[in-house]
Amino acid sequence: MNYFSSARPFVIAGPCGAESPEQLHAVAQALKSLPVNMLRAGVWKPRSKPGHFEGHGEAALAWLADVQQTYAMPVCV
Repeated sequence: MNYFSSARPFVIAGPCGAESPEQLHAVAQALKSLPVNMLRAGVWKPRSKPGHFEGHGEAALAWLADVQQTYAMPVCV
């Protein structure tokens, strides 16, 4: 499937960081009613100060895959 063929602007939206599965489901549910083509969330959040929130990495990829399947919405990171 080609998600990028459109005569209209292609809109990507979502949280800066994927913090939980619940957060991603809430965001996807809200975006489904808007003209948004793809959900985007960061899963790796490097910081200049080690030890602060750096994302959930591979675990968040599974969350995004679940959101993609549940809401039939393409996702990206």
